[in-house]
Amino acid sequence: MNDDNEKKFNIIINEQDEKVDLGKNFSAQYRLTLFDKNDMEIKQASKVNNETTAVLQVFIKNNVEKFPDKLSDFTYQLRIKNCKELPNGKCKITASVEERKKILSKINDLNGKLVRDYFTNDLGVSHPLTGSDDIKFKIESNDGDQEVDRGVRVDIYSCPNNSEIAPGQKRIRGIANEKLDIDLVWNRHIQFELKEDVLDWELPEEPKSIWTNPWFIGALSLIGVIALVGIIFHRKIRDWWKKRKEKKEAQLEVF
Repeated sequence: MNDDNEKKFNIIINEQDEKVDLGKNFSAQYRLTLFDKNDMEIKQASKVNNETTAVLQVFIKNNVEKFPDKLSDFTYQLRIKNCKELPNGKCKITASVEERKKILSKINDLNGKLVRDYFTNDLGVSHPLTGSDDIKFKIESNDGDQEVDRGVRVDIYSCPNNSEIAPGQKRIRGIANEKLDIDLVWNRHIQFELKEDVLDWELPEEPKSIWTNPWFIGALSLIGVIALVGIIFHRKIRDWWKKRKEKKEAQLEVF
């Protein structure tokens, strides 16, 4: 495999227009994983509730090009501060925990909107949940006015014994926004994903406190010792002066 294919993702950093560019003749396959509030995987409809979260993997493959797909057909345009490209093709981002959460949320939004705008024929199509015999799901356009918007949501249906979703059947749960992570997996044979395989993270350095500086601590200790010695000698000088004064007064009384 040549260097171009080793890189696997085209990423343009610090672009004003944030988006995912995808070429023509691509198709997608989907795999959904559900989790409860303890991050345990859910495979039964009875365990789906308002605290359920989901990860939607979107496996993208070019239907025309021979394997491997051309990387020039797939490009992320992102606006990220404190990011540098490493020699191995990864991008190292220096960000706090909260900043990292916002960046990943933004990438989820871009991924979801790509599915909504590019794979429109996949919206509203029934998919079985892998490993479950009573859950099916649909990917739907999500045009809510909420602050976070993935572009799509996942509707969960109870389908006992792998039955089909009946016309007009109500969903048991719609999962969207911050409860839905969307991962675009590039080239289904390689299964390479931006958030896991390309982005590398490090926390910003904490400002160094003067109280942890060994020179400052040493100087402070020295001042403390000098002050203590001063207090001790001050008491001795005061006692000596008091005794001297009392001695002079005693001598005056004799005369």
